[in-house]
Amino acid sequence: MKRYFLSVVMMAVTMNICAQEHFVRNLWNGKPHTESVDKADTARVHVFLPNSNVATGRAVVILPGGGYEHLAMGHEGTDWAPFFTNQGIAVVVVKYRMPHGNRHVPISDAEEAIRMVRRNAEAWNVNPSLVGIMGFSAGGHLAATVATHAQGQARPDFQILFYPVITMDRGYTHMGSHDNLLGKNADRDLEDAFSNELQVSANTPKAFIVLSDDDDVVPPANGVNYYQALLQHHVEAALHVYPSGGHGYGINNYFRYHYEMLTELKAWLAKLKPTANGKAVSFSKPLWPKKPAVKSSDKNDVAQVHVFLPKPDRATGRAVVILPGGAYGGLAIDNEGFGWTRFFNDLGIAAIVLKYRMPHGNPNVPVSDAEEAMKMVRRHAEEWRIDPAQVGIMGSSAGGHLASTIATQSKDDARPDFQILFYPVISMDPALTHMGSHDNLLGTKKVKKSDEARYSSDVQVTRHTPRAFITFANDDSLVNPDNGINYYLQLYRNDVPASLYIFPDGEHGYGSQTTFRYHSQLLMELESWLRSF
Repeated sequence: MKRYFLSVVMMAVTMNICAQEHFVRNLWNGKPHTESVDKADTARVHVFLPNSNVATGRAVVILPGGGYEHLAMGHEGTDWAPFFTNQGIAVVVVKYRMPHGNRHVPISDAEEAIRMVRRNAEAWNVNPSLVGIMGFSAGGHLAATVATHAQGQARPDFQILFYPVITMDRGYTHMGSHDNLLGKNADRDLEDAFSNELQVSANTPKAFIVLSDDDDVVPPANGVNYYQALLQHHVEAALHVYPSGGHGYGINNYFRYHYEMLTELKAWLAKLKPTANGKAVSFSKPLWPKKPAVKSSDKNDVAQVHVFLPKPDRATGRAVVILPGGAYGGLAIDNEGFGWTRFFNDLGIAAIVLKYRMPHGNPNVPVSDAEEAMKMVRRHAEEWRIDPAQVGIMGSSAGGHLASTIATQSKDDARPDFQILFYPVISMDPALTHMGSHDNLLGTKKVKKSDEARYSSDVQVTRHTPRAFITFANDDSLVNPDNGINYYLQLYRNDVPASLYIFPDGEHGYGSQTTFRYHSQLLMELESWLRSF
């Protein structure tokens, strides 16, 4: 009778373990973001999904170790699947590519795996705000690198690190991992950039760290120093240093503390909650908390930013600074500003509407405001879940002139990565410009031709000007469509990617209005363009 009971129990356990869906697919459907010198080294993922009736919404992306030279795909990868799926947690084990001297190769694979899980969140019964990363040894370094460096959809919500390589400091790193990832001759700046204990911030995801005191391959100080850095930045973290075990045990049960470790990890996982409450966030703040870089003659004209962040589970890492029009004499902030925020947030793009100051004949006033708004977004990139390399600018009418001025003339953190222009004033040439914008920006008395040329964005285009989306109505009687056409032609001549849409009618100022006859078509074209890069 006891033997029969034991058989039934074992059958139930076996059935539970087998109750998962498993498939393998290539990580990259097309060309990888970063190519490897080894064309035969292909990135793949092994996906293990729990039954939908037990799925908790949690998912973990696993990066096996191997010194950035090979991968221990079993005990540090696929062998973990039953442990997680039995708890209702989806598992994605990444067979990532080796760096061969190009550190971006494995990093791009790990980040894409996180994005893949979120793209398939609905189909895989995953909560996009409960996607974590797990790594072993060098895979732990890769996991911690993604946890401290990645932005937007590539950023994990938690991290699990087993005997991880954390630092690239030659004094206590694993030199094999160091050399394979960064090269033997890596300079100190590069080593510091990938010493993850130096990259922790208050926004680094919570962590569970496991290592053994007698590890003679990766010094325990790697994990301990990372834990201390998390603690200093008030990041929730758990550190388990076991008396013995050496290095590389993974899920092998010969590890003396195997069952204790699994129990503690299971308890930690059970407490995980989404990193955000899933709501979009909006708030306003002064652009210049103190004294503006450029004074305005109107002391009562104060610059302000209105920030609209998308739901965390939708965030793509992109942001756009929106400059409403108004001929440099006022701002159509509703139709050409706030009216666009939902469109962008629904696409996972943060929208920052700028209430910039009027020039009163001093063009440096609105220009300094627009540049500061770009810099502000990048300063808050980590806090707002934004990729600093995906911050664009959008402007309508005179706001389009200001946006194109920033796009063609600004540098460094003030320079946008893309531009969206609606019926923009581009030229300050009196024969082509909108004279109200011209006079309010440059003044009415003795305006120099050189100043008009300086603020004619079509004259300022170079091959470094960011890509553009431009739209006009053919019957615009306020701003000559030749402004947009000439700008597009200059972008084309300088090999800058650009799209120009001239609708048959609609006049000027349609902005986000649904009464614009081609409103739906416009949104489709803009969304398609935004997804194209």
